[in-house]
Amino acid sequence: MRLVFLVVVGLVAALCGPVWSAEPPPPQAHGRLPYMAFAEISPDGRRVAYIRQFAGGRELVVITPGETRRSAFSTALSLNFPYAPPPKPKSLSWVSDESVVVEHTVTLPPEKGKPPEDFDGVFLYGRFEDPIFEQQQLWGYVVSPMGSGRGYPLLALADKHSLFLTEYDAPNEKKAVRLDVAPRPAGGVARAVLWYAGPDGRLRARSLMTGPPTPSLQIQVLDSAGGKNGWRTVRQTSSGAGGEIKGFTPLGFEDDANRLVGVIEGPGRRAAVADLDLTTGQIGPARVSVDGYDISGGVVDRFTGRIVGYVYADDEERIRWTDAGLAEMERQARALLPGKRAWARSWSRDRQSVLLSAEGPGDPGSIWIVRLANGEAVKVGDLYPAVPAASVAEMKPFRYTARDGLEISGYLTLPPSREPRNLPLILMPHGGPASRDTLGFDWWAQALAARGYAVLQPNFRGSSGFGAVFEEAGHGQWGALMQSDLSDALGAVVGKGIADPARVCIVGASYGGYAALAGATLTPDLYRCAISVAGVGDLPAIIRHSRDARGRESMATRYWSKAIGDPVADADRLLKVSPRYQAGAARAPILLLHGRDDTVVPLSQSTDMRDALKAAGKTVEFAELEAEDHHLRRETTRTQMLSLTFDFLARYNPAD
Repeated sequence: MRLVFLVVVGLVAALCGPVWSAEPPPPQAHGRLPYMAFAEISPDGRRVAYIRQFAGGRELVVITPGETRRSAFSTALSLNFPYAPPPKPKSLSWVSDESVVVEHTVTLPPEKGKPPEDFDGVFLYGRFEDPIFEQQQLWGYVVSPMGSGRGYPLLALADKHSLFLTEYDAPNEKKAVRLDVAPRPAGGVARAVLWYAGPDGRLRARSLMTGPPTPSLQIQVLDSAGGKNGWRTVRQTSSGAGGEIKGFTPLGFEDDANRLVGVIEGPGRRAAVADLDLTTGQIGPARVSVDGYDISGGVVDRFTGRIVGYVYADDEERIRWTDAGLAEMERQARALLPGKRAWARSWSRDRQSVLLSAEGPGDPGSIWIVRLANGEAVKVGDLYPAVPAASVAEMKPFRYTARDGLEISGYLTLPPSREPRNLPLILMPHGGPASRDTLGFDWWAQALAARGYAVLQPNFRGSSGFGAVFEEAGHGQWGALMQSDLSDALGAVVGKGIADPARVCIVGASYGGYAALAGATLTPDLYRCAISVAGVGDLPAIIRHSRDARGRESMATRYWSKAIGDPVADADRLLKVSPRYQAGAARAPILLLHGRDDTVVPLSQSTDMRDALKAAGKTVEFAELEAEDHHLRRETTRTQMLSLTFDFLARYNPAD
């Protein structure tokens, strides 16, 4: 009987191709949030602090690697009032050798007709070696974690009437000393003011939003010529679509307190680094740039407050160091983790201990401490301990040419232990759309690949990181050239014989959710199914939502009117590329998932899409993700999303 069984299996394999038989990990393996988040080494190099995320909870953990677990400290992240929603951490920083500051967001759920709303908050912790630790809870955000280096972080805090900057004694000073005051914006603690500490760690400059009726931004410097309140306006202009001073986005300071460093449009219309002279108000020429890619941010040395490098991404994130010593430090540290992609996350005051995040073949993500003095690399922990090493799929760059000749990059994740021929494919456009994908462990793509699917993630036109020309090529192209870029990506991978054109599902979140719905309604012949998570289905309605929530002249409304289209002048075109109004053209089954507490794309975008598909007699399934926001930051709902996705794919586009 065993012989007969083997013969039958062989005949089936010969007739149907390779059969995917590996047992995939359960949805919880990839759906769990990273076990260690925001890890950072202490200034003295002794300890590591991180946010542990497990079983739906989050807690601050401080450990001393190499010593017993008795030296560890932990406390749950929670608010000090009843029925408070759980805080969602956004950053962690050491303030001194004995203090840590954690930024978080709290989302108040919709109530009595009011939409959900986000509030920023800060936790301060200290005395980790004392059984009676100190904790403070504040509303605001971190401007500079180490401030002047005396253990007092610069914080922006809010009271009933104002948003003010303070150098807060953590965690002993109970009353904040106001260093600078600005009007508090309506609603949650929004970052309408950005402050910049100078090379000495002291407050030096700020950018301040003004308006309405016409939004604009001012860059101001704190000096003796500033009049009564000490502030002198250096530059004022109408703001760009993203809130930046048009032509200059401040980052901070390097060594010169009279030169504010920022990003301008440099060679090839790509983001580059230049200086704003705070004496004259003049912007200098680009002096740091990367051929082919945008500079996306600065790296600040927490011990000096100075910018020491600039971030960009080709296929992976990199740093263009301006500090030669730190460049050599990172090179030595990475060399101690051969075969892995590794990034320096933080380092000790003496630059002899470096905390790195790493990933690579069989490694879905891990945190390491490297001691350069003795060449030792010690693993601190794993980010996804439940993901088996054998299920980690290979991710490769994938480049293709769009129908109009535009060169586009992307990434192809291939399922383990399957020949890359005629595979079932998930086309997964990213959100934004002004963002991009890079090489690296993607929990969603990896979860799909572990079930036998190839996953293709194109950086279609409109993606950021490749220069203004490439990003602006997507303006007004929702449902048009941006969508045909996805169709061309599919054609390219099918043309190479990797994917089976009859077994393709399009899946995405946010803008990617719109692209999935547009794929199902505007190009219905290409897809066997579609899944939208927090996606946009009605373009005129999303512009109206921004206008009603933030104002007709707000930066957000002006951005969406430019990127999507004018709701009046382009009304007919917007209806033609809105999936809600093209629901009758859909052929493939569609799954809609949306967080109830989404503050970016309202839940109504998915419920209206569901109703339109049902009215047209189409196959549609819908699930509301309880207490979830736009970013899938809850372990239970991430796992729920994966479970619903796997079940839907098994019925409408099975991997076998």
